[in-house]
Amino acid sequence: MKPAYRDRITAAIRAFADLDGRSHPDADHLRAAFLRSSHVYVIGRDTGFGAAQEVALKIKETCAIHAEAFSGSEVLHGPLQLATRPLLVLMLDTGQPSIQESLDLAETRFRQTPATVLRLRTEDVGVAGLSPAAAAAILLYLVYPVILSTAVALGHDPDRPATLSKVTATT
Repeated sequence: MKPAYRDRITAAIRAFADLDGRSHPDADHLRAAFLRSSHVYVIGRDTGFGAAQEVALKIKETCAIHAEAFSGSEVLHGPLQLATRPLLVLMLDTGQPSIQESLDLAETRFRQTPATVLRLRTEDVGVAGLSPAAAAAILLYLVYPVILSTAVALGHDPDRPATLSKVTATT
């Protein structure tokens, strides 16, 4: 195993261990925003976009809130227009220098609308310098408990969504 790769894996393992059950410092604010929302955009870029797709799916499945995932570079076209109505925009920032300009522009544009804009970063919990995939995993670790508490507050059972089955039958 190459030393640089080993160092990145070691840093990611250490970051998860250091979290040790900690939640995002703005978890209560985020949960309140979810509870007020009928529609959520989850925005990410690069590996953060994959995490955004997973978060949007979990919000739909467990909270019955309409959620869509977008890339930070693509959301500024047609989807930006929907922010003229009540909308929560959740941005997942993995901290990669190459994506900051795109996410900054999206955040600036959405803040000019009535949308509620929240940007989650690994630095919010004192974690920096991880690989993009590890940073995306940290963001999932931080947002999943908020989604769970939102689902429960809305009266949903996240383990048994009313319209979903854990087994898919095909014919």
